[in-house]
Amino acid sequence: MLGLAIVLAFGVNLLADGVGAHMSTTQSLVVGAAVILLLIALVAIVQLRRLEETVTFRGFVALYDNEVLDISRYSFAEDLHRVLRAVTSENEALNRQWRDDPVMLRKSAETAGRDRFNPGGAGAQLLREAIEFVYLEHLSMHLSEYFDKRGLEDLCQEHERKDLLPLLPENRVLDMLSRPLEDRIALLEGDSATDRHFVQITRRRASDTTGPEDVLIWATDGTHIFTRLDLILPRDVRVLRVAPGRIALNGKALKTELGVSFEGFGYNLDGEFLSFYAKRPAREFFGHGESLGQVFQVTLTFHARITWRGLWTARGWRLHRWAESFAQSEKTKADAASFLESINWETARTMILSGSLGKWRAEPGEAITPGTGSFAESQPGAPEESPQPPSSQRLGTEPQQAEVDWPEGAEGNGRLPGLNLK
Repeated sequence: MLGLAIVLAFGVNLLADGVGAHMSTTQSLVVGAAVILLLIALVAIVQLRRLEETVTFRGFVALYDNEVLDISRYSFAEDLHRVLRAVTSENEALNRQWRDDPVMLRKSAETAGRDRFNPGGAGAQLLREAIEFVYLEHLSMHLSEYFDKRGLEDLCQEHERKDLLPLLPENRVLDMLSRPLEDRIALLEGDSATDRHFVQITRRRASDTTGPEDVLIWATDGTHIFTRLDLILPRDVRVLRVAPGRIALNGKALKTELGVSFEGFGYNLDGEFLSFYAKRPAREFFGHGESLGQVFQVTLTFHARITWRGLWTARGWRLHRWAESFAQSEKTKADAASFLESINWETARTMILSGSLGKWRAEPGEAITPGTGSFAESQPGAPEESPQPPSSQRLGTEPQQAEVDWPEGAEGNGRLPGLNLK
Protein backbone atom coordinates (compact mmCIF):
# COMPACT_ATOMS: atom_id res chain seq x y z
CA MET A 1 0.00 0.00 0.00
CA LEU A 2 2.86 2.34 0.82
CA GLY A 3 4.52 1.64 -2.51
CA LEU A 4 1.31 2.22 -4.44
CA ALA A 5 0.75 5.51 -2.59
CA ILE A 6 4.26 6.73 -3.49
CA VAL A 7 3.85 5.81 -7.16
CA LEU A 8 0.38 7.42 -7.31
CA ALA A 9 1.63 10.64 -5.66
CA PHE A 10 4.59 10.79 -8.08
CA GLY A 11 2.31 10.37 -11.08
CA VAL A 12 -0.17 13.01 -9.89
CA ASN A 13 2.68 15.46 -9.25
CA LEU A 14 4.08 14.97 -12.77
CA LEU A 15 0.61 15.41 -14.27
CA ALA A 16 -0.03 18.58 -12.26
CA ASP A 17 3.35 20.05 -13.27
CA GLY A 18 2.71 19.25 -16.92
CA VAL A 19 -0.75 20.80 -16.96
CA GLY A 20 0.39 23.82 -14.95
CA ALA A 21 3.22 24.52 -17.40
CA HIS A 22 0.67 25.16 -20.18
CA MET A 23 -1.59 27.43 -18.05
CA SER A 24 -1.33 30.86 -16.58
CA THR A 25 -1.68 31.42 -12.85
CA THR A 26 -5.28 32.58 -13.25
CA GLN A 27 -6.21 29.57 -15.34
CA SER A 28 -4.60 27.22 -12.81
CA LEU A 29 -6.59 28.77 -9.97
CA VAL A 30 -9.86 28.52 -11.89
CA VAL A 31 -9.31 24.90 -12.92
CA GLY A 32 -8.15 23.92 -9.42
CA ALA A 33 -11.17 25.54 -7.79
CA ALA A 34 -13.53 23.88 -10.27
CA VAL A 35 -12.03 20.45 -9.61
CA ILE A 36 -12.31 20.95 -5.84
CA LEU A 37 -15.94 22.11 -6.05
CA LEU A 38 -16.82 19.21 -8.34
CA LEU A 39 -15.28 16.75 -5.94
CA ILE A 40 -17.14 18.29 -2.95
CA ALA A 41 -20.45 18.14 -4.83
CA LEU A 42 -19.86 14.51 -5.79
CA VAL A 43 -19.05 13.52 -2.21
CA ALA A 44 -22.08 15.44 -0.88
CA ILE A 45 -24.45 13.73 -3.33
CA VAL A 46 -23.12 10.29 -2.47
CA GLN A 47 -23.26 10.96 1.26
CA LEU A 48 -26.74 12.49 1.25
CA ARG A 49 -28.09 9.37 -0.42
CA ARG A 50 -26.80 7.42 2.56
CA LEU A 51 -28.25 9.84 5.12
CA GLU A 52 -31.83 8.69 4.57
CA GLU A 53 -32.94 5.25 5.58
CA THR A 54 -36.11 3.32 6.38
CA VAL A 55 -35.94 0.35 8.74
CA THR A 56 -38.80 -2.16 8.71
CA PHE A 57 -39.69 -4.48 11.59
CA ARG A 58 -42.01 -7.34 10.71
CA GLY A 59 -43.65 -8.75 13.79
CA PHE A 60 -46.72 -10.86 14.43
CA VAL A 61 -49.87 -10.84 16.52
CA ALA A 62 -51.36 -14.23 17.44
CA LEU A 63 -55.08 -14.12 18.20
CA TYR A 64 -56.85 -17.04 19.85
CA ASP A 65 -60.50 -16.92 20.86
CA ASN A 66 -60.46 -13.11 20.40
CA GLU A 67 -57.48 -12.65 22.71
CA VAL A 68 -53.95 -11.49 21.88
CA LEU A 69 -51.59 -14.23 23.04
CA ASP A 70 -48.85 -13.38 25.49
CA ILE A 71 -45.77 -14.88 23.78
CA SER A 72 -43.07 -15.36 26.39
CA ARG A 73 -39.82 -13.40 25.76
CA TYR A 74 -41.31 -11.68 22.69
CA SER A 75 -41.47 -8.14 24.06
CA PHE A 76 -43.86 -6.80 21.43
CA ALA A 77 -46.48 -9.50 22.06
CA GLU A 78 -46.05 -9.34 25.86
CA ASP A 79 -46.61 -5.59 25.91
CA LEU A 80 -49.50 -5.72 23.45
CA HIS A 81 -51.27 -8.37 25.53
CA ARG A 82 -50.77 -6.29 28.69
CA VAL A 83 -52.04 -3.07 27.06
CA LEU A 84 -55.16 -4.56 25.49
CA ARG A 85 -56.10 -6.36 28.70
CA ALA A 86 -55.79 -3.09 30.64
CA VAL A 87 -57.85 -1.09 28.14
CA THR A 88 -60.70 -3.58 27.79
CA SER A 89 -60.83 -4.14 31.56
CA GLU A 90 -61.12 -0.45 32.40
CA ASN A 91 -63.34 0.82 29.57
CA GLU A 92 -66.54 -1.16 29.05
CA ALA A 93 -67.37 0.65 25.80
CA LEU A 94 -64.06 -0.39 24.22
CA ASN A 95 -64.48 -3.88 25.63
CA ARG A 96 -67.83 -4.21 23.86
CA GLN A 97 -66.33 -2.99 20.59
CA TRP A 98 -63.54 -5.54 20.90
CA ARG A 99 -65.99 -8.31 21.73
CA ASP A 100 -68.92 -7.48 19.41
CA ASP A 101 -66.99 -6.29 16.35
CA PRO A 102 -63.88 -8.52 16.58
CA VAL A 103 -60.80 -8.71 14.39
CA MET A 104 -61.95 -12.15 13.24
CA LEU A 105 -65.65 -12.55 12.48
CA ARG A 106 -67.43 -15.47 14.05
CA LYS A 107 -68.36 -18.42 11.87
CA SER A 108 -71.74 -17.99 10.21
CA ALA A 109 -73.50 -18.78 6.95
CA GLU A 110 -72.34 -15.41 5.60
CA THR A 111 -68.67 -15.98 6.43
CA ALA A 112 -68.49 -19.63 5.29
CA GLY A 113 -65.87 -20.20 2.65
CA ARG A 114 -64.28 -16.74 2.79
CA ASP A 115 -61.75 -14.80 4.83
CA ARG A 116 -63.22 -13.81 8.16
CA PHE A 117 -60.75 -10.97 8.79
CA ASN A 118 -62.64 -7.78 9.64
CA PRO A 119 -60.25 -4.90 8.72
CA GLY A 120 -62.80 -2.13 9.08
CA GLY A 121 -64.22 -3.32 12.41
CA ALA A 122 -63.89 -1.62 15.76
CA GLY A 123 -61.73 -4.45 17.07
CA ALA A 124 -59.15 -4.06 14.29
CA GLN A 125 -59.01 -0.30 14.86
CA LEU A 126 -58.51 -0.76 18.60
CA LEU A 127 -55.72 -3.25 17.88
CA ARG A 128 -53.99 -0.72 15.59
CA GLU A 129 -54.14 1.93 18.31
CA ALA A 130 -52.74 -0.50 20.88
CA ILE A 131 -49.87 -1.41 18.52
CA GLU A 132 -49.03 2.27 18.03
CA PHE A 133 -49.10 2.79 21.81
CA VAL A 134 -46.65 -0.07 22.37
CA TYR A 135 -44.36 1.33 19.67
CA LEU A 136 -44.41 4.78 21.30
CA GLU A 137 -43.87 3.24 24.73
CA HIS A 138 -40.73 1.49 23.47
CA LEU A 139 -39.52 4.79 22.00
CA SER A 140 -40.22 6.67 25.23
CA MET A 141 -38.27 4.20 27.36
CA HIS A 142 -35.35 4.13 24.93
CA LEU A 143 -35.06 7.93 24.73
CA SER A 144 -35.06 8.29 28.51
CA GLU A 145 -32.31 5.73 28.90
CA TYR A 146 -30.27 6.99 25.93
CA PHE A 147 -30.04 10.67 26.91
CA ASP A 148 -29.69 9.93 30.63
CA LYS A 149 -26.66 7.69 30.08
CA ARG A 150 -24.92 10.26 27.86
CA GLY A 151 -25.62 13.29 30.03
CA LEU A 152 -27.35 15.20 27.22
CA GLU A 153 -30.64 15.90 28.97
CA ASP A 154 -29.75 19.60 29.36
CA LEU A 155 -29.90 19.90 25.56
CA CYS A 156 -33.27 18.17 25.33
CA GLN A 157 -36.92 18.85 26.04
CA GLU A 158 -39.31 16.48 27.76
CA HIS A 159 -42.49 16.21 25.69
CA GLU A 160 -45.16 15.34 28.25
CA ARG A 161 -48.83 14.49 27.74
CA LYS A 162 -49.76 18.15 27.18
CA ASP A 163 -47.15 18.31 24.40
CA LEU A 164 -48.51 15.17 22.73
CA LEU A 165 -52.10 16.41 22.36
CA PRO A 166 -52.01 16.14 18.52
CA LEU A 167 -51.62 12.36 18.93
CA LEU A 168 -54.46 11.75 21.41
CA PRO A 169 -57.64 12.24 19.30
CA GLU A 170 -56.75 9.33 16.99
CA ASN A 171 -55.44 6.99 19.68
CA ARG A 172 -57.83 6.20 22.52
CA VAL A 173 -55.35 3.77 24.08
CA LEU A 174 -52.71 6.47 24.39
CA ASP A 175 -55.28 8.91 25.74
CA MET A 176 -56.57 6.48 28.38
CA LEU A 177 -53.38 4.91 29.72
CA SER A 178 -51.48 8.20 30.00
CA ARG A 179 -54.18 10.02 32.00
CA PRO A 180 -53.04 11.09 35.48
CA LEU A 181 -53.56 8.62 38.28
CA GLU A 182 -56.07 10.85 40.04
CA ASP A 183 -58.37 10.63 36.99
CA ARG A 184 -58.39 6.83 36.96
CA ILE A 185 -60.90 5.43 39.41
CA ALA A 186 -59.82 1.84 38.73
CA LEU A 187 -56.22 2.57 39.73
CA LEU A 188 -57.22 4.71 42.70
CA GLU A 189 -59.24 1.80 44.08
CA GLY A 190 -56.27 -0.52 43.54
CA ASP A 191 -53.94 1.87 45.33
CA SER A 192 -56.20 2.03 48.39
CA ALA A 193 -57.05 -1.67 48.57
CA THR A 194 -55.10 -3.72 51.10
CA ASP A 195 -55.68 -7.09 49.46
CA ARG A 196 -54.36 -6.13 46.00
CA HIS A 197 -50.85 -5.95 44.70
CA PHE A 198 -50.26 -2.33 43.64
CA VAL A 199 -46.91 -1.57 41.99
CA GLN A 200 -45.39 1.82 41.25
CA ILE A 201 -42.20 2.83 39.46
CA THR A 202 -40.90 6.35 39.98
CA ARG A 203 -38.01 8.22 38.43
CA ARG A 204 -35.86 10.62 40.39
CA ARG A 205 -35.83 14.13 38.99
CA ALA A 206 -32.61 16.02 38.31
CA SER A 207 -31.50 18.18 41.23
CA ASP A 208 -31.95 21.45 39.33
CA THR A 209 -35.60 20.85 38.38
CA THR A 210 -38.63 22.13 40.21
CA GLY A 211 -41.49 20.01 41.49
CA PRO A 212 -41.54 16.73 43.44
CA GLU A 213 -38.28 14.84 43.83
CA ASP A 214 -39.74 11.69 42.26
CA VAL A 215 -42.16 11.47 39.35
CA LEU A 216 -44.46 8.48 38.78
CA ILE A 217 -43.76 6.85 35.42
CA TRP A 218 -45.64 3.55 35.70
CA ALA A 219 -48.22 1.94 37.97
CA THR A 220 -50.48 -1.13 37.96
CA ASP A 221 -52.87 -2.98 40.22
CA GLY A 222 -52.31 -6.21 38.30
CA THR A 223 -54.72 -5.38 35.45
CA HIS A 224 -55.11 -1.64 34.96
CA ILE A 225 -51.99 0.34 34.16
CA PHE A 226 -50.76 3.92 34.08
CA THR A 227 -47.89 4.94 31.81
CA ARG A 228 -46.35 8.40 31.87
CA LEU A 229 -45.56 8.41 28.18
CA ASP A 230 -43.07 11.23 27.63
CA LEU A 231 -40.58 11.70 24.82
CA ILE A 232 -37.20 13.23 25.69
CA LEU A 233 -35.98 14.80 22.43
CA PRO A 234 -33.68 17.63 21.30
CA ARG A 235 -35.31 21.01 21.93
CA ASP A 236 -35.92 21.80 18.27
CA VAL A 237 -37.96 18.63 17.62
CA ARG A 238 -41.73 18.88 17.11
CA VAL A 239 -44.06 15.88 17.51
CA LEU A 240 -47.04 15.71 15.16
CA ARG A 241 -49.32 13.21 13.46
CA VAL A 242 -49.07 13.27 9.68
CA ALA A 243 -51.61 10.49 8.99
CA PRO A 244 -53.41 7.64 10.79
CA GLY A 245 -50.68 5.28 12.00
CA ARG A 246 -47.87 7.74 11.17
CA ILE A 247 -46.15 10.04 13.67
CA ALA A 248 -43.39 12.48 12.74
CA LEU A 249 -40.59 13.80 14.97
CA ASN A 250 -39.21 16.74 12.99
CA GLY A 251 -36.11 18.66 13.98
CA LYS A 252 -33.71 21.01 12.21
CA ALA A 253 -30.97 18.39 11.96
CA LEU A 254 -32.97 15.15 11.80
CA LYS A 255 -36.48 14.24 10.63
CA THR A 256 -37.90 10.88 11.67
CA GLU A 257 -41.23 9.13 11.23
CA LEU A 258 -42.81 6.12 12.93
CA GLY A 259 -45.32 4.05 10.98
CA VAL A 260 -47.71 1.25 11.98
CA SER A 261 -49.43 -1.04 9.47
CA PHE A 262 -51.90 -3.82 10.27
CA GLU A 263 -53.72 -4.95 7.13
CA GLY A 264 -54.63 -8.51 8.03
CA PHE A 265 -51.88 -10.31 6.14
CA GLY A 266 -51.04 -13.67 7.64
CA TYR A 267 -47.70 -14.49 9.24
CA ASN A 268 -46.31 -17.97 8.74
CA LEU A 269 -45.64 -19.57 12.11
CA ASP A 270 -45.06 -23.31 12.22
CA GLY A 271 -47.38 -25.62 14.11
CA GLU A 272 -44.70 -26.70 16.58
CA PHE A 273 -44.25 -23.10 17.74
CA LEU A 274 -47.99 -22.66 18.27
CA SER A 275 -48.40 -25.99 20.06
CA PHE A 276 -45.30 -26.09 22.24
CA TYR A 277 -44.23 -22.48 22.70
CA ALA A 278 -47.51 -20.54 22.45
CA LYS A 279 -49.33 -23.48 24.13
CA ARG A 280 -52.36 -23.43 21.84
CA PRO A 281 -53.62 -26.25 19.57
CA ALA A 282 -52.02 -25.78 16.16
CA ARG A 283 -55.07 -27.25 14.42
CA GLU A 284 -57.10 -24.25 15.59
CA PHE A 285 -54.86 -21.96 13.53
CA PHE A 286 -54.74 -23.97 10.32
CA GLY A 287 -58.31 -25.27 10.20
CA HIS A 288 -61.13 -23.84 8.13
CA GLY A 289 -64.40 -22.48 9.41
CA GLU A 290 -64.12 -23.71 12.99
CA SER A 291 -60.63 -22.31 13.68
CA LEU A 292 -60.35 -20.03 16.71
CA GLY A 293 -56.84 -18.74 16.06
CA GLN A 294 -55.06 -16.64 13.49
CA VAL A 295 -51.56 -15.17 13.23
CA PHE A 296 -51.36 -11.74 11.59
CA GLN A 297 -48.36 -9.77 10.41
CA VAL A 298 -47.67 -6.34 11.90
CA THR A 299 -45.32 -3.97 10.09
CA LEU A 300 -43.54 -1.21 11.99
CA THR A 301 -41.39 1.29 10.08
CA PHE A 302 -38.85 3.82 11.27
CA HIS A 303 -37.70 6.40 8.74
CA ALA A 304 -34.84 8.83 9.44
CA ARG A 305 -33.37 11.58 7.27
CA ILE A 306 -30.47 13.85 8.21
CA THR A 307 -30.90 17.37 6.84
CA TRP A 308 -28.20 19.60 5.31
CA ARG A 309 -27.97 21.46 8.61
CA GLY A 310 -27.50 18.25 10.54
CA LEU A 311 -24.75 17.17 8.15
CA TRP A 312 -22.49 20.07 9.08
CA THR A 313 -23.11 20.42 12.84
CA ALA A 314 -21.25 18.37 15.42
CA ARG A 315 -24.04 18.93 17.95
CA GLY A 316 -26.54 17.49 15.49
CA TRP A 317 -24.57 14.25 15.29
CA ARG A 318 -24.26 14.00 19.08
CA LEU A 319 -27.95 14.60 19.72
CA HIS A 320 -29.42 12.51 16.95
CA ARG A 321 -27.50 9.27 17.17
CA TRP A 322 -30.50 8.07 19.20
CA ALA A 323 -32.20 7.21 15.90
CA GLU A 324 -29.74 4.47 14.99
CA SER A 325 -29.66 3.26 18.58
CA PHE A 326 -33.46 3.01 18.70
CA ALA A 327 -33.62 1.12 15.41
CA GLN A 328 -31.19 -1.47 16.73
CA SER A 329 -33.02 -1.74 20.05
CA GLU A 330 -36.49 -2.08 18.51
CA LYS A 331 -35.33 -4.87 16.24
CA THR A 332 -34.76 -7.10 19.26
CA LYS A 333 -38.20 -6.21 20.69
CA ALA A 334 -40.53 -6.23 17.67
CA ASP A 335 -38.96 -8.07 14.74
CA ALA A 336 -40.25 -11.65 14.68
CA ALA A 337 -37.26 -13.12 12.86
CA SER A 338 -34.89 -11.63 15.44
CA PHE A 339 -37.03 -12.99 18.27
CA LEU A 340 -37.11 -16.52 16.83
CA GLU A 341 -33.34 -16.38 16.34
CA SER A 342 -32.79 -15.16 19.91
CA ILE A 343 -34.58 -18.22 21.35
CA ASN A 344 -32.83 -20.59 18.89
CA TRP A 345 -36.21 -21.76 17.66
CA GLU A 346 -34.95 -23.64 14.60
CA THR A 347 -32.73 -25.78 16.83
CA ALA A 348 -35.55 -26.38 19.29
CA ARG A 349 -37.97 -27.25 16.49
CA THR A 350 -35.51 -29.72 15.00
CA MET A 351 -35.17 -31.41 18.39
CA ILE A 352 -38.96 -31.57 18.73
CA LEU A 353 -39.42 -33.12 15.29
CA SER A 354 -36.62 -35.59 15.83
CA GLY A 355 -37.83 -36.58 19.31
CA SER A 356 -34.54 -35.53 20.90
CA LEU A 357 -36.37 -33.78 23.71
CA GLY A 358 -37.60 -37.12 24.95
CA LYS A 359 -41.10 -37.01 26.34
CA TRP A 360 -42.64 -33.90 24.81
CA ARG A 361 -46.34 -34.59 25.04
CA ALA A 362 -48.39 -35.35 28.13
CA GLU A 363 -51.68 -37.11 28.41
CA PRO A 364 -54.54 -35.18 30.08
CA GLY A 365 -54.02 -35.08 33.82
CA GLU A 366 -50.47 -36.43 33.63
CA ALA A 367 -47.87 -34.50 35.63
CA ILE A 368 -44.87 -32.98 33.89
CA THR A 369 -41.54 -33.07 35.68
CA PRO A 370 -39.64 -29.77 35.36
CA GLY A 371 -36.18 -29.94 33.85
CA THR A 372 -36.85 -32.94 31.58
CA GLY A 373 -37.09 -30.89 28.42
CA SER A 374 -40.83 -31.55 28.20
CA PHE A 375 -43.42 -29.11 26.99
CA ALA A 376 -46.74 -28.92 28.82
CA GLU A 377 -50.04 -27.32 28.03
CA SER A 378 -51.03 -24.63 30.47
CA GLN A 379 -53.59 -26.02 32.85
CA PRO A 380 -56.78 -24.19 33.85
CA GLY A 381 -56.63 -22.72 37.30
CA ALA A 382 -52.86 -22.24 37.24
CA PRO A 383 -51.70 -19.31 39.36
CA GLU A 384 -51.43 -16.04 37.46
CA GLU A 385 -48.08 -14.36 37.08
CA SER A 386 -47.46 -11.31 39.24
CA PRO A 387 -47.96 -8.00 37.41
CA GLN A 388 -44.98 -7.03 35.30
CA PRO A 389 -43.85 -3.59 34.08
CA PRO A 390 -43.33 -2.96 30.35
CA SER A 391 -40.68 -5.24 28.90
CA SER A 392 -38.35 -2.31 28.32
CA GLN A 393 -38.55 -1.51 32.07
CA ARG A 394 -37.91 -5.02 33.38
CA LEU A 395 -34.62 -5.86 34.98
CA GLY A 396 -32.79 -8.91 33.73
CA THR A 397 -35.04 -9.66 30.72
CA GLU A 398 -32.70 -8.31 28.06
CA PRO A 399 -29.97 -10.52 26.56
CA GLN A 400 -27.27 -8.14 27.79
CA GLN A 401 -26.87 -7.61 31.52
CA ALA A 402 -27.11 -3.97 32.53
CA GLU A 403 -24.09 -2.45 34.24
CA VAL A 404 -24.98 -0.20 37.16
CA ASP A 405 -22.59 2.23 38.78
CA TRP A 406 -23.69 2.17 42.42
CA PRO A 407 -23.00 5.24 44.54
CA GLU A 408 -20.47 4.69 47.29
CA GLY A 409 -22.04 2.87 50.22
CA ALA A 410 -25.31 2.17 48.37
CA GLU A 411 -24.63 -1.37 47.18
CA GLY A 412 -27.04 -2.95 49.61
CA ASN A 413 -29.91 -0.48 49.74
CA GLY A 414 -31.99 -2.29 47.09
CA ARG A 415 -32.47 0.88 45.08
CA LEU A 416 -31.28 1.63 41.57
CA PRO A 417 -29.94 5.14 40.91
CA GLY A 418 -32.80 7.21 39.50
CA LEU A 419 -35.33 4.37 39.88
CA ASN A 420 -37.55 3.75 42.85
CA LEU A 421 -39.49 0.48 43.05
CA LYS A 422 -42.28 0.38 45.63
